[in-house]
Amino acid sequence: MTIFRSDMAALSWPRDLADWQAALAGYGVKRISSREIAAACPLCGGKDRLHIRQERGRVIGGCRQCTDGRGAEGQRRWTEICRVLFPARDRDRASDWPEPARDGAGARGRQASGAGRVSEHRPGPERRSSAIYGADGTAEIAAHGDTDRTKYRREEIGNRVAGRIWEAGRTAGPVLAYLAGRGAWPPDRPLPHSVRWLDRDACRQFDLRGFPDDAAGAVIYAFGNPASGALAAVQLDALSEDGRLPARRWRQTRGAPKGAAFPALAPDADPGEALHVAEGPVDALAIATWRGRQAWAGGGTAGLLPLAPVLAKRDRPIVIEADGDGPGWRDAMALQDAMIARNRTAHLESWPGCDPAEGLAADWEERAAILEYDGGMARAEAERRAWEAMRPPCARYGSGLRSPAAAMNRAVP
Repeated sequence: MTIFRSDMAALSWPRDLADWQAALAGYGVKRISSREIAAACPLCGGKDRLHIRQERGRVIGGCRQCTDGRGAEGQRRWTEICRVLFPARDRDRASDWPEPARDGAGARGRQASGAGRVSEHRPGPERRSSAIYGADGTAEIAAHGDTDRTKYRREEIGNRVAGRIWEAGRTAGPVLAYLAGRGAWPPDRPLPHSVRWLDRDACRQFDLRGFPDDAAGAVIYAFGNPASGALAAVQLDALSEDGRLPARRWRQTRGAPKGAAFPALAPDADPGEALHVAEGPVDALAIATWRGRQAWAGGGTAGLLPLAPVLAKRDRPIVIEADGDGPGWRDAMALQDAMIARNRTAHLESWPGCDPAEGLAADWEERAAILEYDGGMARAEAERRAWEAMRPPCARYGSGLRSPAAAMNRAVP
């Protein structure tokens, strides 16, 4: 796509539609809708889409059909596009639109019609993401060339969107029923710190496309930067009101998930024990629940290999819990090879025909059944013995709860 630039104003980065309306108001642009931001280009007859964004204080537009010119020609085309796509309230004079800035500083406003003076547009303070959601990244972006700036700017925007989604979530909803049904978390314990619930109304505010009609909301899994601990991305899975997957499964990711990990830390995990790495957040939670070990999840098969550089720096044993399907097994072996290439060893465990969450729950059921029927134990005692056999002696959930599986069976039939 051909990109041309315009030194129209040094505005702060617009975060949403309201910011665009406030920024363009200084140029006499009427209120616009979300569809007009990426609407079909009016100059090329709708053959391609006109994309408008702001990068490093410059308004950028791009269209393959009608933006071949650069410099003054590109400025002229940009002005013409703006006049057609965003009609101004006062279009009596062509000077209503700012001329190209010659000193590189950009025009600070538009000339008022018939007044001969400039009405200054005062941009608001630049909005920076909170430290818990990652750094602003301005210095890091400036340290890279033009080729990488778009990539880092996109990651910065993703971090901000992920942070707003995470702030909108709450620690309630059908998430516990879903995790209990998967055998991943006891329903009588509070949600893990890295899991939240986003209501359906909140999902609509973030324009999550394709959200199922029969879903009550989405569970949010937080993926953090293993080096800094800052939030890097969120993964959303739609759920029904009773904590089950809808008829059409829906999943989306916001942020920069590459190299990020979903942390699942058992309440009594020993930091010196092995660190388990799984494919999905539910698998990591199941490992933390059943084995009392700290676990990471890569957000899918494609997220395992990017964790190799961070895992190689960890001064503790690494256990890779591989799914039984073909892609999961291949990516787990690729992660193990990457660890070996960095002079680190990693133990690989496979779950044939299932994932770790399903396999651990089935293992508990099988152990409890053997103790009940062959050992002559009561069901509750068999469950407790099977639970203790799967977890280390030092790992317990505290008084009042003999095993998470017993609570899961009571909550989810």
